[in-house]
Amino acid sequence: MDITDIRFFEREAYLLKPSLLDSKKIEENLKGIKYSGQGRTVDKEVENSNIPYFATTFFHFVFTYDRIPNETELMQHYIVLNQISEDGQFLQFKAKPLSKNGVENRLLRSYPSLVRDFHFFKLCTESKNFDAVKYSLKVDIEDGVDLMIQQNEKIFCVSIFTQTPRAKKYKDRKNRVRHDYKNCFKQIEFSVDLSSKNIVKVSNFLLLSQTHVALLAKQITSYAGSKNS
Repeated sequence: MDITDIRFFEREAYLLKPSLLDSKKIEENLKGIKYSGQGRTVDKEVENSNIPYFATTFFHFVFTYDRIPNETELMQHYIVLNQISEDGQFLQFKAKPLSKNGVENRLLRSYPSLVRDFHFFKLCTESKNFDAVKYSLKVDIEDGVDLMIQQNEKIFCVSIFTQTPRAKKYKDRKNRVRHDYKNCFKQIEFSVDLSSKNIVKVSNFLLLSQTHVALLAKQITSYAGSKNS
């Protein structure tokens, strides 16, 4: 592993490493992956359980291997990373055992949006339309922010939502939680129609395109003004 830097600050440690993964390489990864999560059974007990975040597993895998995991890799990484023991058809969480199939089905419903949002992060970074584009897992989980974009010395917190019943339900749930956007100049809800002609399909994954980057850039520019404003 190439290591750029190792930093320690108070009780925290940071490992920095280069990443060669870009939007084109993500698309190449996805050509070899077939998504099978559509129409899977919803296990109400799993859905209502407080289990470790799938995003943590996804981004830990990407950080470690510099590529997108397939479905099997993501599920196995989730079990290993969270030190979950397997007992037949059940996974043993701290609180109680849960159906392995139910957990996998819930994970796979989150999988496409994790891929899509990360691919869009790469598109925004590569576009050079913004002064800086950042992602933080902590900010994503705690505040529902998918991108932090700096433009004219202002920070914009971007939340991406697809126009689907499940996404709208998830958005309403997020909005009921009080978030702290004190470090953001403005919070932007970027709504996306997955049936639009501007969507790019790779294998059976639906990804955002340069058109969406341009739309977001136009929206941010309208708020950013000049550096001194």
